Amino acid sequence: AALPNGGGSGHPDLHRAIYLNNFSSDNTIGGTDESERNVISGNLGYGIFINAGSGNDIFGNYIGIGMDGKTPLGNLYDGICIYSGSSNDIGRNIHSGVNVIGHNRAGIKIESYSLPASSNEVRGNFIGQSSDASRSLPNQDGVVIVGTPVGNIFHYNTIKDNLGDGVAISGSASQNELLGNAIYNNGGLGIDLGNNGVTPNDYQDTDGGPNLTQNYPVLTDAFITADGRIKVAGSINSTPHTQFKIEFFSSPTCNNTTGTGLNYGEGNIGIGDIDFITDNNGDYSFSVTLGHPSNAGPYVSAYAVDPDKNTSEFSECTLIDNWPAMHQGTNGPVHAIAIASSGTIYIGGDFNNFVAEAMTDEGDN
Repeated sequence: AALPNGGGSGHPDLHRAIYLNNFSSDNTIGGTDESERNVISGNLGYGIFINAGSGNDIFGNYIGIGMDGKTPLGNLYDGICIYSGSSNDIGRNIHSGVNVIGHNRAGIKIESYSLPASSNEVRGNFIGQSSDASRSLPNQDGVVIVGTPVGNIFHYNTIKDNLGDGVAISGSASQNELLGNAIYNNGGLGIDLGNNGVTPNDYQDTDGGPNLTQNYPVLTDAFITADGRIKVAGSINSTPHTQFKIEFFSSPTCNNTTGTGLNYGEGNIGIGDIDFITDNNGDYSFSVTLGHPSNAGPYVSAYAVDPDKNTSEFSECTLIDNWPAMHQGTNGPVHAIAIASSGTIYIGGDFNNFVAEAMTDEGDN
């Protein structure tokens, strides 16, 4: 169905194509079949607005684009806004159930202050790009989390080609987990904690802030091994005696962050991850051999996730030293989603296909 402009008058906040108000819960918008798809576009305000509702399921829709899934037809405000709602599902782990969201102010926004916004799951959506990767559909920002949202999950989304940040988290929002997403070619940072540009690391990560402004890794070297895999060395300093995950990515270019003079990366293709525990000083050094996806790019970046799911900004990227030694496709990088029979989704490479090695005093040989 094609849904027209939302009702209301006066301030654009009153215009909402679909408005789930006053704790409205357990509604379904969309479906996995094309006949169930809604085209929620061209509205004067929000595409979908959930006010304190829970258990709502939004999947398989075109939001801010035309019926062909590519033509710009943006909503004036956010494509989907969850305001103080919890346990809502946006998207699916299967291709037919994802939302394609473009040409809105924010593709998806989660916002709260006095009431909770937690345990919302955003999975498998295309935010800023068509589902066949043939067309850029830029939102102003891909994902915005503002205020006090806690414990929301963003897995396996494609967040690309947006004009501003891929993901912007501000206020006191915390424990918002980003894993397995393809975040690339956005005009701002891939992940921006504080919505204020790159946040410097601090010793033992005591500063607080959105997602506790979790420290990001520092990458020092990357090269192709004799068997064609990507090997990355680096370190992190954060909370002492704490278990972390670092997720690694490759990209065809490095995001040159305006005004900093530094190159802080984004993450186009996942190439692996590691789990570890920091020492007495909060330090951990690594040298890790990761996967070998055929569509990998020459730049490597990474982010860190603490045990409470606070995800950091991306690290500064590093160029793979001997990149020409690796096979490059003639048609450039390709983003692919593979769905195993078990339902597990892999984006790019195999996130479990790595071999960790100890860093010796003499360096890694």
